[in-house]
Amino acid sequence: FEALKAGRVVVTNIEGMQPLDVIQKRLNIEFPSTTRLIRIFSRDAKGIELWQHFFCWCPLGALIVIDECQDIFSKNIGFRMDKVFYRPLSEFLPNLPKDYESFFYSRYTPADMSQLDAAEVDDRGQAEYDDQGRIIYPFSFNEGFMRHRKYNWDIELLSPDWGQIDTAIRACSEQCFLHKGRDQFFWAKRNPLIYKHPKNSSTPVVPKGKDPNLINKKIPLDAFLLYKSTATGIARGAGALNLLLYNPKVFLSLLLGLICVGWFIYGLSGLVFGSSSEIQDAQANSTQSSVSQSSSVSNKADSSSNSTVSDGG
Repeated sequence: FEALKAGRVVVTNIEGMQPLDVIQKRLNIEFPSTTRLIRIFSRDAKGIELWQHFFCWCPLGALIVIDECQDIFSKNIGFRMDKVFYRPLSEFLPNLPKDYESFFYSRYTPADMSQLDAAEVDDRGQAEYDDQGRIIYPFSFNEGFMRHRKYNWDIELLSPDWGQIDTAIRACSEQCFLHKGRDQFFWAKRNPLIYKHPKNSSTPVVPKGKDPNLINKKIPLDAFLLYKSTATGIARGAGALNLLLYNPKVFLSLLLGLICVGWFIYGLSGLVFGSSSEIQDAQANSTQSSVSQSSSVSNKADSSSNSTVSDGG
């Protein structure tokens, strides 16, 4: 998305990816005029062929995002990178967008073959460009990956099993990240752990505890407007269960904690309301005692008066 906003050309096989005009409407945004999104799915034989020869037809300066790359570049499906060599663009044009040829060549800035620098021509008189001044594309799949920066390509490979990707492909990677979803925890929805791991690690594991290479990043809801995440159109949560709630020890600990909290609240309420009752009882007893004392004094006074009258007779 950031590449589209920056006006780049993005080539991807992500299934369900919306066309550029739909994305603009959904996000209420207008991309720069240089932005282009080229969607080539890899769910058919022709699509697979295109992606296995991406270095023959991808435009210069493109961001290339290849999803489920284990289904394209894995030995498990019979892929042999040493068997894949350059083929001319014309062989792929029937399976590319109608205006692709003109767009492809518009990405070139042809060199003036009569004004080449001495460093651009070897001692045989062979230049880095073809006879029309266009940079020569890679001769092989291996060269396409190893020299991708020469063509200003940024390549992002996405796979649930990094181990299926040939080590020769992994060798030229700059950064590798493992994403671990945590949707089974209600407080971590759309907030996966992202672990930057060594490129030679075929089965990376998220470390426990703090690690400088471990971060988490919230996925904005707008990201789901870019594509349909499943072929059925029904999005389901991760299959992982929250096993903590099924652990008897954890369950008993939670139950004990609730009992302790309840007992504390009960004791606190008894202390507060019990003290109020005692104060009220004390006040009532004090009032009753005062009334009794007043009655006694009154009775004594009456007795004294009666005694005095009697003596006077």
